[in-house]
Amino acid sequence: YSNPYLSINGNSDLKPYVSYELSANYIIRGKYIIGVFENYCPDFFTQLLYQQADTLHAYYKHYNFEYRNTLGLSGVLPIKWSENVNSRLTVVPMQIIDKGSYEGINFSRSKWCGIITLTNNFI
Repeated sequence: YSNPYLSINGNSDLKPYVSYELSANYIIRGKYIIGVFENYCPDFFTQLLYQQADTLHAYYKHYNFEYRNTLGLSGVLPIKWSENVNSRLTVVPMQIIDKGSYEGINFSRSKWCGIITLTNNFI
């Protein structure tokens, strides 16, 4: 128990998951990089919070999903501003798909997210 209203429960049915990853990159003119990737995790698990409907009590528990699949692209663009200043722009859009069951409720969700990074070098 964390407090009178919250506890952490174990899950004896929890299965380990394996992560399968695939990526391919293509380099254009020795400096531009374009890539695609996928990460598939059957039996993916995570810890979730569940609020009981009949009492004022919630608990954390690890649950297995049917799978988690992450698909994405990546791109790297070098930028030379001058002899003393150069940059590298990295863009990674991705889609995360989760499918499974949580306390008897089936779900299938898809989220888009991304990362944009700009690295600057001053010489």
